[in-house]
Parts: sequence; structure tokens; C-alpha cells
Amino acid sequence: MEQALVFQFLQNRTLIPVGNISDGSDAYSTRPASPISSVKLERNFKDDMATLKKSKFSTLRSAKLISREQEEYNKENNMYEQMNGYKRLRQMHHKEMQQLEERCAAEIELLRLRLDKELDQLVAGYAKTRQAHEMRCFSNSQLKEYRHNKELAKSSLKERGLSRSAYESAVKDVKAQLTRQRTNAETAFEAKLRAELETELVRYRRAQLSMMHSNEKRLDEEDLNVLERQMDNRHAMLLRHHEATRDVEVAQLKETQTMRKRHQIIQHEAESSNQTEYTRRKTEDLRKRHATQSRQQPRELKLKEAQIRKQFRQAVKTQTRQFKLYQTQLMQAAPKEEHKEIATQLKEKQKHRIALLTSQYEYQIESMVQEKTGKLESWQEEEARLLHERLAKELDELKEYQEKQKAQLENTIDKKQRESRSRATAERHAAEERQLAGDASGNSSHTTAL
Repeated sequence: MEQALVFQFLQNRTLIPVGNISDGSDAYSTRPASPISSVKLERNFKDDMATLKKSKFSTLRSAKLISREQEEYNKENNMYEQMNGYKRLRQMHHKEMQQLEERCAAEIELLRLRLDKELDQLVAGYAKTRQAHEMRCFSNSQLKEYRHNKELAKSSLKERGLSRSAYESAVKDVKAQLTRQRTNAETAFEAKLRAELETELVRYRRAQLSMMHSNEKRLDEEDLNVLERQMDNRHAMLLRHHEATRDVEVAQLKETQTMRKRHQIIQHEAESSNQTEYTRRKTEDLRKRHATQSRQQPRELKLKEAQIRKQFRQAVKTQTRQFKLYQTQLMQAAPKEEHKEIATQLKEKQKHRIALLTSQYEYQIESMVQEKTGKLESWQEEEARLLHERLAKELDELKEYQEKQKAQLENTIDKKQRESRSRATAERHAAEERQLAGDASGNSSHTTAL
């Protein structure tokens, strides 16, 4: 594949012919190029090959690089899924808490409606009984009054008489006299009877009035007893309703607090698990990166060493050219019999300088290797220390935040409990005050009736 790419690269290259540009036939002729152009072409070809080998075909991606990118993508996707799972957990907890609050509110409302209905039924029953009793008393009084009026009407009608025409005047007079006598006697006897009746009636009315007063007093006492029992039953029912409502509120508050604590524990466990996974992932990534750097370090050191050795070879070539030029100058100025001695001296001197230059470059390579190795190890240790400190700080901050949330939840629970107790105490005091006010109003009304 590498040969095919090199061949394609050479085909796509533009070759500039060497010659006189003004001569069109020479510029595009097929005659062989000069030696200088051949050397340049060969040098350009070598440079292109070195560039290709150095780039390592950067447009192509290896399977290792693709797998590493896939792993990074999977890690990011796992973090995204983890965050989505945490959000779904918080939403589920919020939904459960909202459903519990709605259910508790519905239960309280149903309990309140049932208790109010029971109280209304009790009060309505008492009112109905009282109205029936009053209606019976009123009906009896109306019946008595009706009978009395009827008797009075009958008496008045009976007392109203009609005169008869006399058949004969004498008979009429006798009859009239007899009638007058009888009438006078009857009238006197009737008057006497009436007087006795009036006396007896007065005595009877006095006895009936005394009996009626006694009955009214007895009935008032019975009414007072009935009203007192009804009031006691009503107050007992109100207290029972208060206790039932209090028990339901306490149970609901306890259930709500238990659910909040359970949700907080699950949330803190999820946060701690996510933090632990995050710490493990970061530590593993750092370890892999350090391992990759440690594996790549020999290659980088070899590249640096190759660059230094290339510089060394260039320096040796330059020094060799300088010595050759210097030797040529000395040999031109010296006689021919001294040429061998001069060449020997220059060669020894050149060897000495090359050996000195070699030791310098070897020392430079060794120093570079030690420096790079020490820097890499110290840098990796420093990076690992900073990562460990940062992760430990994040874990401490998470624990501190969770402790703060736990303390806030405990304070909220204590506050709710205190509010519930104070509200229950206030409602009980209000019920007792209403009971005392009802007793006082009932006693005053019945005292007035008596």
C-alpha cells in the first residue's frame, strides 16, 4: 500500500524541465536531463519519501486509534446515561412524594367530609326531635283551644231560645206566668249552679295551673338533661373526631418523613456510587495515559537521539570538509615531501576532534535521556497527586453536602412535627373553648326559659 501511495505521489508531481526557458523545443524535448537535474530530482524524491515516512500517512487511522476513540465515546455515553438515570431517580422520587401528598390530602378531605356529615346528622336528628316535640305540644294546645271554642259556641247556641205564639191569650198568660216562674226558678237555680261551678272551676283551674307548672318544671329539667346529654355526646364526638384526625395526620406525617428519608438515602447512595465510578474512571484514564506516555517515551527518546546523531553526523561532515579544505591549502603551500607528514598530522588531529565531538554528543544524549525520564516520572507523579487530591476534595465536598442535606431534612422533620403538635393543641383548646361557650349559652337559655 505504501508503494502504491508513493507511486501515485510521484505521478502527481509536476516535473520542471531544466534548460533555456526561451527555447520552447528544448523545454519540452525528450533529450536526457543534465547530471545536476538528476541529482536534484533524486534529492527531491528522497525528501518526499522521508516526509511520507515521517507523517506515517496521517490521513489513515489505525484500528487502535479507532478503538480508543470508541472507548472514549462509550465512556462519555456511560456518563450521559448515568446522569440521565440520576435525573430519572430524582423525578421518580418527586412524583412519588407528590402522589403521597395528594393521597394524604384526599384522605384528610374524605375524613373531614365523613366526620362533618356524621356531626350534621347528629345535630339534625336532635333538631328534628325537638321540632317534633314542640309540634306535638302545639297541636295539643290547638286541639284544646279548638275544643274549648267549640264548647263555647255550642253553649251560646244552646242558650239562644225562640218564642212561641199563644193560642189563646189566657193560656198564654198562664203559660207565660208558669214559664216565668219556672224560668225564674231555673234561672236562680242555674245562677246558683253557675256560682258553684265558677267556684269549682276556679279551684280546678288553680289545681291545673299548679299541676301545669309542676309539669313544665319537670319537662324543663328533662329538656335540660336531654340537651346536656346531647351536648356531651356532641363534644365527645368532636374530641373523637379530633383524635382520629390527629392520628391520621401523625401517620401521614410519619409516612411522608419515612419516604423522604428513604429517597434521600437512595439519592446519596446513587451520588456516592457515581462519584466512586467517576474516581475509578479518572484514575484508570490517568493510568492508561501514563502507560501510553511511558510506552511512547522510548520512541520519542529514539527520535530525539536520532536528531542529535543527525546533527552529530552533519557536524562530522562539516568538520571533515573543513579538514580537507585545510589540508588542500597546507599541501599547496608546503613542499611535496611534507605532504605525507601533514596528512598524518591532520588525520590524527581530525580523529582527536571527532572523538571529542563524539563524547560531547554522547554526553548530550545521555543527559537528554535522563532529563526526559526524570521529567516524565516527576510530571506523572505530580499529576497523579493532583488528581488524587482533587478527587479526595470532591468526595469530601460531596459528603459534606450530603451531611448538610441530611441535617436540613432532620430540621424540616422536627419543624413539621412541632407544627403538627402545636396545631393539634390549638385545635383541642379551640374545641374545649367552644364546648365551654356552648355549655354557658345552653344554661343561660334554659334559665331564661325557666
